Amino acid sequence: MSLRIAYYGNCWMTNLGEAFIDIGAMELLKQALPESDIIFVTPMSHYYNNAMRLQSRKTFTSKENCFRNAAHLGLYIKSDLFVMSGMFATEEFLRTGSALYWVNDFLKSHPDMKVLFMGIGAQQYNQKEVKAFFEYIEANVNLAGFISRDNETYALYKDLLPNCHPGIDCAFFVSDVYNPCGFSSKDYIVSTFNNMPEPDSLRSSKDDIIRPQHMFYTAKYNEDIKNIFISDTPYDYLSLYANAKEVHTDLVHATIVSLAYDIKVKYYHDSRRSSAFAAAGATTDGRGYLHVSREVLKDRKCRMKDTVRKLLYP
Repeated sequence: MSLRIAYYGNCWMTNLGEAFIDIGAMELLKQALPESDIIFVTPMSHYYNNAMRLQSRKTFTSKENCFRNAAHLGLYIKSDLFVMSGMFATEEFLRTGSALYWVNDFLKSHPDMKVLFMGIGAQQYNQKEVKAFFEYIEANVNLAGFISRDNETYALYKDLLPNCHPGIDCAFFVSDVYNPCGFSSKDYIVSTFNNMPEPDSLRSSKDDIIRPQHMFYTAKYNEDIKNIFISDTPYDYLSLYANAKEVHTDLVHATIVSLAYDIKVKYYHDSRRSSAFAAAGATTDGRGYLHVSREVLKDRKCRMKDTVRKLLYP
């Protein structure tokens, strides 16, 4: 049976990691449900509608009116299934995020539509967050299934939600969509840090260092930083990572796409969201570099596809 699937995209310009998730998730759906049709919808018209008014020198209306005045594509489409991927099992999404100004209206306008949470992660990983998300599901969602992106998130919900399964981050599927590996003519290192300064040890590298900005909508120019990389398409960034000699970063999704392309990567942060690496089978060597074997990653991706299909065609 063919399904009309509405896939919920997110904020590519404000956080490039969301683009990697969306590109991978769309590919996962195509592989798991090849007979279905998919439409891509986002809440970003609301976000930018509000942002433009906040930046205006003219008098602007309240934030609520800004959101109300934005066109809501979801109210003009029909869908059998709504799919969300990424960090949605959070209070931020429920209290201040797009649940308030996009998702709730979409769900209310499609009362028979089922919802699949696919490759989902938490933020705080605490009981307060779990309680808030569980109560939201019970009150608002016709749940088709919940697939985590890390084992910690799965452990939090496996006894609460029906059809709850362990999975991996959808960004691991980017290499199935787009494979630009093998084009490098010269060695270079990728370095991207948002939570800490770039390590001094990288400055002694004999290779060129390229420094991508993942939050390019709010990126600030610094003339002391050389080889800054900014683009309005995520495929530019995927080309960059796929051909790097190695990657150094404190960003979860810079790490994940590096692993997807089998690029040597060192992760410097301690975010609990990094448990997504282990869920895909990644291990750390004695020098601190992460790696995942192609066989293990292929197996985890096949399991994810099987889970999606079985949830929708039991």
